Amino acid sequence: MKCNLGTGEEALIAGVVSQLQTGDAMAVDHRSSAAFFMRGFNPRLMPREMLGKNNGLCGGKGGHMHLFSKEHLAASSGIVGAGGPVSVGFGLASNYLRPGSISVAFFGEGVMNQGMLM
Repeated sequence: MKCNLGTGEEALIAGVVSQLQTGDAMAVDHRSSAAFFMRGFNPRLMPREMLGKNNGLCGGKGGHMHLFSKEHLAASSGIVGAGGPVSVGFGLASNYLRPGSISVAFFGEGVMNQGMLM
């Protein structure tokens, strides 16, 4: 089993996630572990999810790349560039449901030529 931990991206994640408030949302790429842990996810749920256990973060259906938590307003996707549109959706919803909150997206510069972000 392969796990993309986001090694080398910790400073960016720490800088952004540490500033998020309750009600703010984040959309992360496939290297979501560090951001999710910093956001307050229970670290016991991630290994269970990766092993396909029904008591994992997403009931064992997301693996480590396709995660979602309604409680934390956080989502990740293994699809290149998917964090951008997901973050826009979070932002639109927050405009109506949580005025004053923000939404952030994490993705690499190699994604900027993808149709979703052009």
